Amino acid sequence: DVMSLLDGVISTLRAEPLRSADQVMYETLCGPDGHFRQGNDRCKPSTLSAAVQFLDNAKYLSGATAQSAWDAPPGGIAHRFPEIFVIHADSLRTTRANTLQKHGFVFHDLQADLCIYPDA
Repeated sequence: DVMSLLDGVISTLRAEPLRSADQVMYETLCGPDGHFRQGNDRCKPSTLSAAVQFLDNAKYLSGATAQSAWDAPPGGIAHRFPEIFVIHADSLRTTRANTLQKHGFVFHDLQADLCIYPDA
């Protein structure tokens, strides 16, 4: 099931903290050699009854596909890529959290452990 797959991803990232989360997620969903891949944008792991559709890398930043964007000056991502979305749930790596915070994309108060909903 999905939760077992995600548990495997989290366990791998904790055991191997230098590995890319994108790479571990891909290997978990598509298989180490990509043998569960279906076309260019989805995978169907043998343990799931549904396929997993990948987000369009042109619209959604990830660490693996947009390193130059992450290296932009503070606040620079929104100016350089006004149409881009940032979706990230990487609580295992403080370096990524610091990078997100540098660009104003952190919406979680770590001390209060609460979500922050800024005015739009």
